[in-house]
Amino acid sequence: MKKPGLTRPAVVALTLIAALLLALAPAQLVIRKAVGASLYPALMMPSFGAQDPRPDAVSARRLALVGVRSDGTERDLDLPGILPRSQTVPIIIAMQHFSHPAVIEKPETVSWLTRRIDDAYPDDRFVAVRVVWSDTTIELSSFLQTDVIDDEAGFTVELKHTKESDR
Repeated sequence: MKKPGLTRPAVVALTLIAALLLALAPAQLVIRKAVGASLYPALMMPSFGAQDPRPDAVSARRLALVGVRSDGTERDLDLPGILPRSQTVPIIIAMQHFSHPAVIEKPETVSWLTRRIDDAYPDDRFVAVRVVWSDTTIELSSFLQTDVIDDEAGFTVELKHTKESDR
């Protein structure tokens, strides 16, 4: 009587697939390092980094974009209004990409960001965008919110307006 189970070709096929996946893992790391971004940003897991557990408060890392005009005045920008509509969680993708100046400062990304801001704010003219990271803590007893700006993580992106988009 024949035992139930996988046939020899099925076992060989599964072994080859597993070996291929194991071999691709280091290649993906090399590609990610060269490109400067995750190959599959929409599949990124949120960070579950170590935090000081405080039962009386909640903490979060926040991202804000600030538009800078040529005269130096600034305006807070609406991040969801700039990001494209998506089936994934756009704020997670934005937080990943705005964490790395090398990614956001690529010429094609700067062009895209300039167009998105120009479309979202047609009556305003920005020459740069400041990427501002802050750590926010909310005390649960009083709902007092404290924001601490992380100057080391922030950076400025100079916008590049094409002649067509110049107003």
